[in-house]
Amino acid sequence: MKVTRRPEGAILTPMPIRNAHIVIDGYNLIRRQGTGIKTYGLTLARTLAGLGARVSVLWGGGGPRIPVVREAMLYDRPPKGPFPLGRALRLAAFHTPLFTAARPAGHAPTGLVIPDQKEDDLAPLAHRYYSQPDCYIAAHRLFQLAGIPFRVRFPDRVDAWHATCPLPVQARGARNVTTIHDLIPLRLPWATLDNRVLFYRTVRRALDASDLVLAVSEHTKRDVVEIFGVPPERIVVTHEPCIFPSKPPAAEQQALVLGTYGLKPKAYALFVGAIEPKKNVGRLLMAWRAANPSIPLVVAGGKGWLSKDELKASGPLVESGRLLLASYVPRAHLPCLYAGALFFVFPSLYEGFGLPPLEAMAHGCPVLASRVASIPEICGDAALYCDPTNLDDLTDKLKVMLAADALRGQLAEKGLSRAAQFGPDAYAARLAEAYAKIL
Repeated sequence: MKVTRRPEGAILTPMPIRNAHIVIDGYNLIRRQGTGIKTYGLTLARTLAGLGARVSVLWGGGGPRIPVVREAMLYDRPPKGPFPLGRALRLAAFHTPLFTAARPAGHAPTGLVIPDQKEDDLAPLAHRYYSQPDCYIAAHRLFQLAGIPFRVRFPDRVDAWHATCPLPVQARGARNVTTIHDLIPLRLPWATLDNRVLFYRTVRRALDASDLVLAVSEHTKRDVVEIFGVPPERIVVTHEPCIFPSKPPAAEQQALVLGTYGLKPKAYALFVGAIEPKKNVGRLLMAWRAANPSIPLVVAGGKGWLSKDELKASGPLVESGRLLLASYVPRAHLPCLYAGALFFVFPSLYEGFGLPPLEAMAHGCPVLASRVASIPEICGDAALYCDPTNLDDLTDKLKVMLAADALRGQLAEKGLSRAAQFGPDAYAARLAEAYAKIL
């Protein structure tokens, strides 16, 4: 395999990815508030572009075939409510094996639309935008009803189509790549609202149709091998990277952000994640109350399904000032919140990767985390672990973190070293090596 020589300290990029045209899905990128997969997709796009690839995006939007209008519509919110079955079937009518694939309209960025200045904006690095009205909604309905993937054929040469999660969308004339994050609907079925049968079929189809399958952890890879019987050599593990500014937040910036939430440095504990069953927030709040802390716990995350059940114990804690429900926190605020926390707690019941603990470590924040699924793989010896299903153990470990100054210092130091192992250069090298298998 040929490689291009780069300056000392830089990664060696396999030649095939240089100038390759790769299209990623916009299925999660359109969400106005971040999700784990949206963060993954943005990082993937930036990394591929940094490796020299031309990165384009397939959106599910429509509108007139006027580039500036379609580009402006990228910022529209996705439609809510049920998608009419008849419309889904009409859209999919020519996407069965008996007919041709859909041909999405494509255009280069016009430079006329002022991009969103938020750090998660994709506009500055997009090579082309492709639009196929409602393609993702139609794809799910078509696959649910007939087991047929929604096929697309891009009007330009595309070397690879990369689905950032299993999707019933297949590209003709290009290599197909799929990233699998976790199999939670099958491993923890009570913790999600997913249709289990449809989820299994979607993943099965993605595995069968993909030329390259990426997993975000060795744990996820093992799950795929065990449940779907896929040969291990077909799956490449590319751990997610921890990408944050290399310098800690300035004191003035940190004071400003913390002041927004009424917080003071090293005078709060932090949890980052959605409020839903698998994140175990309900048990965390019970343990926090039992630990009788003198500082508040900041829960930074949007409300997911069954959030009311998870927050049953929140009332007295909020009233006493020992709990702050920060709801959705802008990603730009996270560095200051991580750096300012006394410690970070993450008692999740299951994770395919578990990025928040790694982000906390990167900011010198000591971590208390679950000893389950992929979390020990990611955190190594740089975290204090607990049994997330045992209220007493979680309570005891919270008390330890609240009281043990020396332990927190040791964990913070180990965490910085651990997070460095998941830096952007390491991720880029793994991604380039994986793509070299198919390009």
